[in-house]
Amino acid sequence: AAENRFYITFKRRLPVPAPAPGNGITVFPNPVRNGKMNVQMNGMEQGLYTARLLSSNGQAMQQSKIAHTGKSNTTLINVGKTVAAGMYQLEIISPKNVVSTINVVIE
Repeated sequence: AAENRFYITFKRRLPVPAPAPGNGITVFPNPVRNGKMNVQMNGMEQGLYTARLLSSNGQAMQQSKIAHTGKSNTTLINVGKTVAAGMYQLEIISPKNVVSTINVVIE
């Protein structure tokens, strides 16, 4: 009888520190814990952005506004306890209706 030559090891991921500033949008921590996520925006156009949390079937679970100063800033979004654990997409819509999508895991 042949022995199994392969095995799988599962490890819990450690918390990810805040990312280094670069142009674009970053969400941390990801996975989101305690119902709170930070949206960091760097080098993006100043204005009022819309953040929408979408379920896997495209249903909008939550929506909020982000007033971006045009520099580097971080906004706390409180997801709360009403959103079930799982995979979601965070859509960030710019003042010119450009959509950026970020995959987010909520624990």
